[in-house]
Amino acid sequence: MPLDASQAAGCRRLDAGACPGIQAMGRGCVRGDDHVLTPGRYVGAAAVEDDGTPFPERFAALKARLDEQLAEGEELGALIQAKLEGRVASG
Repeated sequence: MPLDASQAAGCRRLDAGACPGIQAMGRGCVRGDDHVLTPGRYVGAAAVEDDGTPFPERFAALKARLDEQLAEGEELGALIQAKLEGRVASG
């Protein structure tokens, strides 16, 4: 349910990245929003400039990087496992 004028007077909406807590905003603000405290309700996301890269290209690049990182993680996990086995075997 939206805030009426009297409730809105005590409710401060904030700039992106600011988070004062419920005490600073006033309980009427939260009550006016039907006690909903979802992320982003009172604190917005900072604006990000669009670099012009189409989403499919950006997604493909991110997925390729993730695949590389997962492969590296598997290699490192195998190396750690081998070193631990060597340590246990040698006492």
